[in-house]
Amino acid sequence: MRKVGGAADRNRHRRKLKEFYRLNKNLWPDNTHYYVLFRKSVPSWAEFEVRLAEKLMSL
Repeated sequence: MRKVGGAADRNRHRRKLKEFYRLNKNLWPDNTHYYVLFRKSVPSWAEFEVRLAEKLMSL
C-alpha cells in the first residue's frame, strides 16, 4: 500500500486528526483504541470531521 502524499501531507493529516480529538474527546469511548487509515488525501476536512463525529456517536 502506498502512503498518502508526501511527508508534509501526512503530517498535516496527523495534526488535523489530533486537533479533532482534542476538541471532541467526549465523543471517544473510554479504554478504546482507534486507527485511522488514510488511503487518499482528504479533500474537505469539515466533511471528514462531520462523518467521523457521526461514526463516533453511533458507537
